[in-house]
Amino acid sequence: MEDRSHFSWFAKGMPLTLAGVVLTAALVGLCAWLWGHGAASREVAKANSAWQAQLATVQRCRETSAVARASLEKPSARAFDRVTETFDLLDGSVLLSTHPRLESYSTIGETEHMRLVRLLGTWRESFSRLESLYKERGLDGDAGAVATLLAAGDALQVDIDGLENALYSRRIHEARMHARGYVADGSQTHIDFISDTIEHMKSDIAAMDLFTVTAERVTKRCDVFADAASQLSRIDASIKAYRAEFESAEEQAFTAATGAGIRSERSEEPLQARATFLGVPDSVSAVLSGLAAVVVAVLCLVHLVRTGERSILAVDTQLDDVIDARDLSREILLRPDNPAYGLSSSINSLLRDMRSVISTARESSSSVGDLSGKALAMGESCRMDAHKRDEELARLEEDVERLMESAGMTTRQAAAIASAASEAHYQSERLNDCMKHSVSTSSACVATVRSSRDAIETLTEHGSELDRMSETVATLADQTKVLALNVAIEAARAGEVGRGFVVIAEEVRSLAERITNAIERVGTVGRTIGNTGKAAQYELDEAAAKLEQLAMHQHASAESHAKSVQLLDHLTTVVLGLDATSRDQQQLCERATDRIEQTLASGRVVSQRLRDQAVGLEYLQEQAEEMMDLLTSVRA
Repeated sequence: MEDRSHFSWFAKGMPLTLAGVVLTAALVGLCAWLWGHGAASREVAKANSAWQAQLATVQRCRETSAVARASLEKPSARAFDRVTETFDLLDGSVLLSTHPRLESYSTIGETEHMRLVRLLGTWRESFSRLESLYKERGLDGDAGAVATLLAAGDALQVDIDGLENALYSRRIHEARMHARGYVADGSQTHIDFISDTIEHMKSDIAAMDLFTVTAERVTKRCDVFADAASQLSRIDASIKAYRAEFESAEEQAFTAATGAGIRSERSEEPLQARATFLGVPDSVSAVLSGLAAVVVAVLCLVHLVRTGERSILAVDTQLDDVIDARDLSREILLRPDNPAYGLSSSINSLLRDMRSVISTARESSSSVGDLSGKALAMGESCRMDAHKRDEELARLEEDVERLMESAGMTTRQAAAIASAASEAHYQSERLNDCMKHSVSTSSACVATVRSSRDAIETLTEHGSELDRMSETVATLADQTKVLALNVAIEAARAGEVGRGFVVIAEEVRSLAERITNAIERVGTVGRTIGNTGKAAQYELDEAAAKLEQLAMHQHASAESHAKSVQLLDHLTTVVLGLDATSRDQQQLCERATDRIEQTLASGRVVSQRLRDQAVGLEYLQEQAEEMMDLLTSVRA
């Protein structure tokens, strides 16, 4: 009985035990699902918060990059406008008409002019290409276009220097020749003034060369700005890459969370069915097992959450320290085994790129400011020198005017003497021209007579040829008559069939007779022409002989008169020597005046260029100050 009752109790308690085991397993599964779903949700929330923080950082960097790009693009566009205006001033016709040193450009040759125009065209095309690249690619630049631009600029500078040196050497030679003329007159003071003028021209050329070097340096600084813009573009690309990594991590987190949700949805309905069917379990062991599983799951979840939070919190704390300290030289330091080590490395790389861009821009801005200050000081010094030189040239111009007045008096006296000699020479020239005209007329008559004789001789030969041709045609007409007679005989033999040929033969015979009569008249006319031509030829020969004798007598008279004219020319040359000497002195004074005016014009052109350069350098200095303000704002 006891065994049966014990077995009965075991049989009755077995379902409860099994139900407790099943319920415990269900609770463990439910806790595992809850733990996985909660962990995934927290990871997604953390990823979202981290992504939002990085997105804010990316947005700040992007705004900073946009401001820097705009600040670089604005001065680049203004600088390009300045260069375009400079090229318009350096165009071929304007350059040759305004620059005093290129006044005698045509004496050098057209080859240099064509090459200069071609180089200017190449330089403009390069700048147009550079402008389009700036607009299309956001100031990224093109190495090929920049290289072409610089090469064209160097070649143009070499050609202009060579041309100016050649013209400058020519002007120095002319100045020395003028100085020798002044030495002959004993004007040593004028030589000193001309030497000073030459020295001032040398200093002007040196100043222009220095301005050219300064412009090249400014161009290089603009290239540095373009490099800074490209570095900002690379930083922007890096930020986009970091954003893509964050989006990928977020996608993976959402995928994991979605997978956990699918598993929970698959297991939720059976668990609810068992709980409803079985009710609340009364097994204490099942409840304790479920509670133990829940406690273990909660402890594991807390450990994972605290580990991830500490890593992200360490990165966030150090990044806030960098932002609060406004010191980009600091970096985020984490151990390699830290889960956030990759994120800290990316942020450190971004900070290094920003430090490089800011340092490069700061150096470029300071260099441009220094160059602008030096160029402005040099321009002021050149303007003062030009003013002093203008005063000295004004005094020299007054001395030259007085010298020209004295030379003018000498020239007028020599002109009065030369006028009488010129009148006598004019009358002799008229007589000599009459003699020459008479000789030429006689020679022309002789030539006309000879040409007429030749024409008549040719006409006589043509008459003889016509006579021979008429004889030949007469022979052909006789043969035609015989042929027509034979045709008539043959037609008569043919009877009725050949009657038409008889008529044709009669017509041919009559035509041959008319031809014979015409040829006889032509022969008579040809013989008449030949006889008349021979008579005229004889008379023309006699006339040509008489005209040749007359031409010989006139030629002898012309030679004797030419000797008398030579004696008069020698006398006139002696008289005009004084006039030429006076005119040379006056021309020398005029050339000196022209040189003074050219030097004054050169000074005005140099002053205008100095003013233009000063305006451009002031603009560059303003841009450098704006760049420094921008860097300060970026650093803040």
